[in-house]
Amino acid sequence: MADVAMACAKHQLNVYHHIFTDKLYTSVSLARSLLAKQTYLTGAIKGNSKGLPSDFSTKPSSLNRLKLKRLQKAPRGTFYTRQNGQVTAVAWKDSRVMTLLSSAHQGWRNPVTHTLRRRCPDPSTGRRKMKTVAAPPQAVDYTKCMGGVDRGDQLRSYHTCTRKSQFWWCNILYFLVDVARVNVWFCYKHHNPAGAYSDGSDSSDSDNIREEVENKMTHSQSTPAIATSLVDGHARGVTARRSSSAQPVPAHNIRGHFSDKTPGRHAHYCKYCRQKNNVTKSDKPKTTRRGCPVCGVNLCPGQCFIKYHQASEDTTTTTE
Repeated sequence: MADVAMACAKHQLNVYHHIFTDKLYTSVSLARSLLAKQTYLTGAIKGNSKGLPSDFSTKPSSLNRLKLKRLQKAPRGTFYTRQNGQVTAVAWKDSRVMTLLSSAHQGWRNPVTHTLRRRCPDPSTGRRKMKTVAAPPQAVDYTKCMGGVDRGDQLRSYHTCTRKSQFWWCNILYFLVDVARVNVWFCYKHHNPAGAYSDGSDSSDSDNIREEVENKMTHSQSTPAIATSLVDGHARGVTARRSSSAQPVPAHNIRGHFSDKTPGRHAHYCKYCRQKNNVTKSDKPKTTRRGCPVCGVNLCPGQCFIKYHQASEDTTTTTE
C-alpha cells in the first residue's frame, strides 16, 4: 500500500485534504485528478515520469538534461522550480538530486522558514557537522509529513542483515530481524530523548538534533549495542570435547623424519602398504604423493608414516 499521510488545509470555504506519497505512486496525472477533487498531492517523483518538464526529465530522449547534470555538481540546497498552473515540479540538490511534485505549493521559498537541518562535511576538519540547508517548501513538508513505512525502510537499509539465499523463508527472517532492530531504536529514542540522536542516516528527526548531548548514542552505534546486549551472558562458548583415545598425528618423530610432499607430478606406491599388502577396495596397491624425504620413500600420511618409522626404530635397536 502507498505510504500516505493525511492532513487538512482550509482553502477559502472548502476543506482540502493533503496526501503525501512516495515516488512509486506520484505522477502528474494523479496530481491533477486529485486537485479536481479538492485534494492536494505532494511527493517524490521518478525522473522518467510522464508530464515532467523536459529539463527535469531523465529519459534518454530528453534534450535538456544538462540542467540536472549541473545541479549534481551544485552546492547543497540549490534547486530549480517549474510551475504549470497549480502543479509545481522541483529539482532539489540534497545529498543527491531529488525531484518533487506538488499541487499545494508555489514555486518560491521563504528564506527564514523553508530550511532543513542536514549533516554536511566540514571542509576545514573533514568531519560532518549539522548545518542549515536551503530547501523548497515542497521538500520541507514532504520531509515532515512522509509516513513511517518510508522511514522504516530507510533505517532498515543502513545496517541490514539481509544476505542472498536460495531459500525464500530466509528473506522473511532477515526482514523481521531488521524490523525488530529499527523498532528497538525508536523505543530507545522515545524513552531516552536526550541520549539518542541521528548520525546523518536518519533524517526524520534532524530538526530536533542536539550537537552537545551527554551519553548520546547514534543509530549506527545502537546496532552493535543491541547485538552485544543479546549475546552477553548467553553465548560465552563451550570448549569442544575430545576423546581421550584421539590423539593428533605428529608430523615429526624423534629421529627428525617428517612427512612432506614428494617431488614429481605423479603418485607412487606407499612403502608400508606394499610391505603389509594393504590394497584399496578395487584390489589395487595404495599410492600417495607424500612421503619421508629423509628415508626417500613414499608413505601415506598418518598411520603408515608412524608405523613405518616405528618399525625402523625397532630394527635399528635390535641390530645394535
